[in-house]
Formats: sequence, C-alpha cells, structure tokens
Amino acid sequence: MKTFPCEAIMGGIKGITGEVFSLLPISIIILALDNEADRIKAGEIFKLYYGFMINVTNKILIDRALAEDAASEAMIRIIRNLDNISDVSSDRTKSYIYVTVWNAAKSLYAKRKRFKEDGDDELDMIPDRGVSALEGLTTDESVENIIKAIETLPEKLSDVLLLSAAYDRTHTEISEELGISKDAVKMRLLRAKKAVRQILEGEQDV
Repeated sequence: MKTFPCEAIMGGIKGITGEVFSLLPISIIILALDNEADRIKAGEIFKLYYGFMINVTNKILIDRALAEDAASEAMIRIIRNLDNISDVSSDRTKSYIYVTVWNAAKSLYAKRKRFKEDGDDELDMIPDRGVSALEGLTTDESVENIIKAIETLPEKLSDVLLLSAAYDRTHTEISEELGISKDAVKMRLLRAKKAVRQILEGEQDV
C-alpha cells in the first residue's frame, strides 16, 4: 500500500487523514508520491479515468460537488493500491476503477442518506452562521488559533468554514456563493470541524 508524506503536503501540519486528506487536489497528492514510476502511473490513471469517475459518482449522488468528493476519495484508494494495477488501459484496470469509484460513491450516498433521515444528526446541529459555527471545536483554544488551523485546511474545507465563521454566511448563502448544494456545504463543514479538531489536538503550535 502506498503512503504519502502528509507533513509536506499539509505544510507541516500533522494529524489530517482519511476523508479530509481526500479533499486535497489530486495533482498535489500524485506529486507527493515518492516513486517516479508511481507518479507516472497515477498521472495516467487520473488523465484517463477521472472524468469517467466523476460521471459515475454524479449518477449516484446527483450532486456535482459531492460527486467530486467521492471521485477524489476513490482516486486516493486507487493510488494507495497502485501495485494492483499493471496495465493502466486494460479491461481489468477499468473494472477495478469502476468498482472502486462505485463503492466510494455508494458509501457517501449512504452517509448522506443517514444524515437526512436522522433528525438529531450532527449535520443538523451545525450552527447556520457566525462564530457559533466553531462551537464544539475546542474549549481550550482561542478563536485566533482555530482560524490559523482553518487556514491550513484543503481549500474545499477552509472556504466553507471561513465563510460561515468569519464572514457570517448562512448555509444557503455559502451554497450559492460556491455553487454547491446545501448538503455539500453541511458535509464539508462537518469535515472541516473534524480536521481542525485533529490539528488542535495534534499540533498545539499551529
């Protein structure tokens, strides 16, 4: 399984993994691979299949922003398992990519459906605007430290949290400003808060 130098990618910030890591630009993640052959192979896969991956995820999620998130997550899974791919253009590779992207999209779809069906879900409890959007991140850190942590996040996450907390935008306003759905706004806010919490707990000198 391939590993990534997360510290270098995140500018020295540790503790950001999983779904948050998947929101980094794929090009940056590919460039971060240590092995040149892996970088070339991953780049070819991205060039050949990423548009197809987004089409598949969008058919399932019916939401372009969430489809891009799911496709990115699938691409991370593929990159972590490049050793399973010998011929980028083979039918076997195409099938592997399809199954991977389908599973990533279905996983995100199930999560979104669970969020919608649970009236007490954490998404519904995210304050709609203002500094109160930072509520629950930490009781020991100043807002200044939290903002610094937000600024280290991938752009997709930092944008929604800064717009909400620093610029007092509602979920609807953020949705319109960024051109994504309210569901995508809420899910990215939840991910952003999780990532900031990880940073504050793992790096006290953010």
